[in-house]
Formats: sequence, C-alpha cells, structure tokens
Amino acid sequence: METKNISKGLHQIFVSKLMQLIGTILVTIGGILAATVSIVALGAAFSDAELATSSAGALIGGAAAGSVLVIVGAVLLILCLIFMLVGLGNASKDDPRFKTVLLFALISLACSIISSFVGSIPVLASILKIASTVLDLVVVILTLSYTSEALAAKGRNDLAEKGLNIQKLLLVIILLTLIVQIVSIFVALAGVLAIITLVLQIVYWFSFMIFLSKASKALA
Repeated sequence: METKNISKGLHQIFVSKLMQLIGTILVTIGGILAATVSIVALGAAFSDAELATSSAGALIGGAAAGSVLVIVGAVLLILCLIFMLVGLGNASKDDPRFKTVLLFALISLACSIISSFVGSIPVLASILKIASTVLDLVVVILTLSYTSEALAAKGRNDLAEKGLNIQKLLLVIILLTLIVQIVSIFVALAGVLAIITLVLQIVYWFSFMIFLSKASKALA
C-alpha cells in the first residue's frame, strides 16, 4: 500500500494539533488577562477615582492585549480544524478508510456548530455536545488504528505498538473521566482522580503529537 499521502495527512494533523494547543493557550491567557484587567479597573474605580484615571491607559492596553491574544488564538483554533480535515482527506487517498474518519470529523464539527445556536434548548445542546465529543474520540481512535496498521505493513512494528498503547491510554482517560463525574459527590476522591486524569491527558497529548510526527516520517 502506498503511504505517502498518509504521511502528508499525518503531518497536517500534527500541525493541526499544534495549532490547537497554541490556540487554546492563547485564548486562555487572553481571557484571564482581560478578566484581570476588568477586575482591577473596577476595583480602582470604586477605591480611588484619580488612580483609576491615571491608570486608564495601562488598563486599556492590558485589555487590548488580552483581546488580541483571544483573537489570534481563535484564528488558530479555526485553522486547526481546516488542517485536520485536509489531513484526513489526504490520508484517505492511500487508505479509503480515512474517508469514514473524515466523515465523523465533519459530523462532529456540525454538531459542535449547531449546539452553539441551540443554547435556548439545553437538552438538545447537551446531546449535540456529547455527540461531538464522542465523535472526536472516535476520530482519534480510528486514526491511531489505521496509522498503526500502515506502520506495521511498513515493518515499523515499534511505532505501530506505540500507536496501540496511546489508544489504551486514551481509553483509560475516558474511563477515569467518567468515574470522576460519577463520584463527584465525594469531593476528595474526585479531586485525586481529576488530578490523575489531568496528568494522563498531558502525557497522552504529547505522546500523540510525537507519534504523529514519527509516523509521518516513517510513512514518507
């Protein structure tokens, strides 16, 4: 089986995930910065009108910086979706099964977009968000499966095994997330499990990124 297009597609998915990571960080920092500036401005206005006036320039600058970070982050998050879809499309040229993965990704995106417009119907919005999350997981799991198979066919069983291990790690994270939600009434236990889940998510994220990079090079 020819794998050059799979290699190209995996590289684009890698870039997509990198954009998603950077975009999320920028949006988070920008949001925190903007919120902090608002709180400081409000506190200054109530405590000392003269201080509020003198520091207005700095506060406006901080708010503007926060807004810029949020906008840049949002643009990266939009671009990451485009790169993801293009990457899956390219991979499907060598392995038609990636067309199914692309379809799931498109349906997930549609569910996510629609859910933002039906906020007035909480039940429907929640169902759509859950569907989008589940489909995103299916996209990752299938991408790992098909990539691992392509690597095994190329004789790279070492990388193929890593792909399957990342799959298992993802399933453990999903299970722990469900357990955290179920036992959330027990605050202490839920807190410990939440921390463990967060650590595993970080490990998974970087493991997935490294796997995509190495797999892309191996299949080139």
